[in-house]
Amino acid sequence: MIGITALAGAPGVKIAAPALGGFVVPRPGRVADLDALVGAHRVTLVVAPAGFGKSTLLASWTAATAERRPVAWLTLDASDNDPARLLHGLAHALAVAVPDPARPTARTVDELLVALDGAPDGLVVVVDDVHALDAGVTREVLGRLVRYAPPGLRLVLAGRYDPPLPLHRLRLAGDLGEVRERTLAFDGAEVARLASSSGVDLSPGEADELRGLTGGWPVAVRMSLMSLAADDDPGARVRRMPALTVPVADYLVDEVLAGLPAPLAEFVLRATVDDVVDPLLAERLVPGGARLLDECVARGLFLTRTVPLPGGAGTGPGAARDRTGPVYRWHALFAAQCRVLQGRRDPDLLTATHRLVAEHRRSTDWVSAVRHASAAGDDALAAELLHAHWAELLVEGDTALLRRLLAQLPVTLSRDPGVLLAAAAADLQDGRGDLAVLAHARRAAQDAWSDADELVGRLLGPVLSPAGQAPAAVAWAAPALAGPDVDPATRAFGLYLVGRVEAQTDTDTRRACEHLAEGATVATALGLPAIAVGCRAEQSLLLADDGELARADDAAGTVLDRGAELGWTRTSALASAHLARGLAAFWQDRLGDARTHLAAAQAGAGRQRPEVAVRAAAVLALVCLAQDDGAGFARARAAVGQDARWRALPSFADVLGVVDTVAHVRHGDLAAGLATAHEVATDVAHPLAVVWEAETERLAGHPDAADRALDRLGAVRVRAHVEVSAALTRALLRSAEHDDAAAHRSLEHALAVAAPEGLRRPFAERAEDLHALLVDHLAWGSAHEELAAGLLGATPPARTSRAAVRAWELTAREREVLVRLRSTMTTTEIGAALFVSTNTVKTHQRSIYRKLGVPGRREAVRLAAEQGLI
Repeated sequence: MIGITALAGAPGVKIAAPALGGFVVPRPGRVADLDALVGAHRVTLVVAPAGFGKSTLLASWTAATAERRPVAWLTLDASDNDPARLLHGLAHALAVAVPDPARPTARTVDELLVALDGAPDGLVVVVDDVHALDAGVTREVLGRLVRYAPPGLRLVLAGRYDPPLPLHRLRLAGDLGEVRERTLAFDGAEVARLASSSGVDLSPGEADELRGLTGGWPVAVRMSLMSLAADDDPGARVRRMPALTVPVADYLVDEVLAGLPAPLAEFVLRATVDDVVDPLLAERLVPGGARLLDECVARGLFLTRTVPLPGGAGTGPGAARDRTGPVYRWHALFAAQCRVLQGRRDPDLLTATHRLVAEHRRSTDWVSAVRHASAAGDDALAAELLHAHWAELLVEGDTALLRRLLAQLPVTLSRDPGVLLAAAAADLQDGRGDLAVLAHARRAAQDAWSDADELVGRLLGPVLSPAGQAPAAVAWAAPALAGPDVDPATRAFGLYLVGRVEAQTDTDTRRACEHLAEGATVATALGLPAIAVGCRAEQSLLLADDGELARADDAAGTVLDRGAELGWTRTSALASAHLARGLAAFWQDRLGDARTHLAAAQAGAGRQRPEVAVRAAAVLALVCLAQDDGAGFARARAAVGQDARWRALPSFADVLGVVDTVAHVRHGDLAAGLATAHEVATDVAHPLAVVWEAETERLAGHPDAADRALDRLGAVRVRAHVEVSAALTRALLRSAEHDDAAAHRSLEHALAVAAPEGLRRPFAERAEDLHALLVDHLAWGSAHEELAAGLLGATPPARTSRAAVRAWELTAREREVLVRLRSTMTTTEIGAALFVSTNTVKTHQRSIYRKLGVPGRREAVRLAAEQGLI
């Protein structure tokens, strides 16, 4: 038996678990999790800010476990900041939990520890509100109890922040269980149950909205439901309830701020002017702010450390990436309510604080700076920041955020030309209007409309609402951008727009790349990452279109890595880079990789980059055809025609026809394929359409028509994949006419163009028809024997009969060697191509000869060809 005497006078309410009220949400899962933690660890921490239900959870657990194990409970307050009084309370709680008629007295911690040696296994001591103790008392009493208590004792410490105990050592030893804010916060189902028990009718969706609004903070949920109880339509009120109206301000005053030292409470009210705070901002807000911020963190005062994008005070769009340091995020509702309190107490100070934060963030997080400048009524700063940066959001495709920022601006800026231009651009990018919105912006701005505004406005039209005016816009804008009066930010954005127009109209790829490279350089120097990334993404797509697949893949990969550094996931700024990688993978016949990147391009482009979305969907449809994925093909084909705006771009006008032609050919419907091909390939606006017209004519037995179609390509510059495809079709046409020399010349030309960039898809599309020609080509002689052999090895012919095939089978490696025996490659060269030794190749040769029953290389190649093995 444990022998402890409780001194008289300890209040009974302090040594008993608090009574559970009538509106406690049952949390059996969390109670069970807590029980498991207590059973498995010597010490369990329950730590969270005020109002998170720590005591309620512990009381529920105590009630559930009372029959299985003794539980001693002690609730602390400031009066317990005395070691003797704290020992008194612990002794009293233990005496009640484990009565002993002898009742000897424990006057010191050592006497208490000696007495605890006789405690029954499973005894739990719960100490609530540990944050009420000073650090010295905590270490003197609880620290020694933690360190020297008998192994069978379980200690549960609950408070608003971590007590000053050797917690790290306990963690390393596996002796520490932890329950924190994330576990204690209500989920949507618990909000719904509490609403129901409170007589508030909320749908599951509305309960989820209330949970999101409050962050699951239990006291905020309860107080919100109390205010909703008398509402005729509580669900509707939840849907339109801003965080400022959640009724917890008085609770914050009574339960949180009142318990803080005055300087710390004042700091909290100023530091919560923004949801995110870091030491530099804290120091600017008040002298010694960094130290006060550390104290807030130590107290667990509604702060969580966040992982910022590399550097920068913010963690969202507009955050700079050039600084490191700890960044903390306030609980959103807590911060909002603190702003309410500060606005009531000292509105002038709140305004001044907004202005200070705006100045602090202008170079690190311009979006946050615009918000704070608007809240401070600093029209000039808000306009300056928006003018310099709104194009960033347009390039990222975040028009929703751009609209929110515009809506927050004061009415005095309603006729500001930069604001009007940004609003018009957002409308055009979202497909909410036509070019008239730009004219309306120009008229509304009147005399304030500058040459720079006109420059950007003229380029936005052909980029966001193609209407055949692109060449004229570029011809006027490109020289104007080089003028000495153009500010750098306008030049960077203008070069991005010019490059996009040139890329879309396919006028001058080299010049487009130069404009985009210059735009990226200027944007990088100005700290405009979205424009810089957008320029590089468009460059990578131009490289892919030019057939420089390896460079395109590398360039696009660099762009996507940079996007990951910036924390971007789905953004239209990266869509072109995904499309570039998808195109490279498709033409290199890496269909799995192609599918991944094309789907990402389609998702990232959305409705804001219809020309990218359509191209991605079209090539994805071709991938699905190659993989025999009928359902995927149907989805991709439907997406091609989803947005009609792309049809104004001539270089993409025939893309749906190409997809349909390939589908008809693959399914053996040559009549439908011919009809579609003739419809879309009337000119050479889309050279790939002409190639597929020729290929369809060849398959239909119309060689003259196929040649005439291919002849039309001589009038235009074609990309590498088109050149290879056309050469392969010509090779097959000449082979069918038994003009072997011409057939092999065309095939060799196709191999020569394909080899440097790893082009494989045109060969795969014609694999069955090309097989025999490729086999003969190895004997004919080629500068690209390894490529030809690799193509043959990748697609072995289907055997029409197995009568000539013996009972044995060649291994995959033996087949690779056999294909190369057809060429002039030596055994050493074959070994190098297959990354094996010469002796290994000779071993495979002997096995092949033995299985074929032939004496040597020439006979093996002849017999293998006869039996369809190569």
